[in-house]
Amino acid sequence: PSDRLRRTVAFRREPEATTGQGAAVEDSSEMGKTRGPSEERRYSVTDQLSRKVGVHLYLPQSVVVGELFVSEPSLIEFLEVAGAFLYVHNAVAFPYLEGSPPVRAREAALRKDHVLFIVARGEVAAETPIDAVTEVQVMCGPFTIRGKSALPWSSLIRELSNREQRFIPLWQVTVHGPSRASFSEASILLGLRQLALLGT
Repeated sequence: PSDRLRRTVAFRREPEATTGQGAAVEDSSEMGKTRGPSEERRYSVTDQLSRKVGVHLYLPQSVVVGELFVSEPSLIEFLEVAGAFLYVHNAVAFPYLEGSPPVRAREAALRKDHVLFIVARGEVAAETPIDAVTEVQVMCGPFTIRGKSALPWSSLIRELSNREQRFIPLWQVTVHGPSRASFSEASILLGLRQLALLGT
C-alpha cells in the first residue's frame, strides 16, 4: 500500500475480542478445503510467528465470523500478501437467506476475491484521520455502504483498476444490508474486487 495508506492503518500486536455483528461464508464447499503436506508445514511455521485477529468477513451470500493468523504488522499488509485464499480458524458462517442454518468449521478456506468487506475492530485506527474527507458510496453484493476515505477520488479510481483484490480502509461507516438491516462501524476494510458501484 502507499505511504499515505500505511499511515492510516493502526499497528497493533494484541488483538481485541471481536463481538457484535456477525459475518457469513460464501460457499460452504470451501469450508472443508484441505491442504497438502508442504502447505501444512508452511502454515505450522507461520502460525508460530502470527497473532490471532478476530474478523467478520462479509461475502455476497453469507458472513463468516472467525480468526485469522496474521503474520504482518497490520491486517491490511497481511491481506496484500495472503494469496488467493484466506484461512479462517474457528469459523462460523451465517447465510443471509432466512431459515438457513449456520455452518461451523475448525478451519475454513475462503477466496479472497469473494470478500466484500471486513470488520476487524482494533486493526484500523478507530479515530477518523483528518485527511479522510472523500465521501464514498458503495454498492457491493447485497450491501450499500457509506463512509469516508483518506484517498482522493483519483486514487480510488486507480485502486479499482488493479486486477488483484485490494482493500482500503473506510471510516464513519454505515452499512445497509439484506432485509433492510443496517449497522454502523467506526471503520471497515473494503474489498474493491466485487464493487458494482463506487461514487462520491
